[in-house]
Amino acid sequence: MNSGKYVFAQLLQFINRYEFEKCVKGMMETIEQVGLIAGTNSFNYSLVS
Repeated sequence: MNSGKYVFAQLLQFINRYEFEKCVKGMMETIEQVGLIAGTNSFNYSLVS
């Protein structure tokens, strides 16, 4: 058992970063289409630092 780590942090060890970012981008595009975020035209959802 991984004590001291959040479940999300443990899951990220098994997920390719590119695939994760692709999923996040797809979800953000869906949210923008539905209109759940105000001011989505200027919303930046880049995860690359």
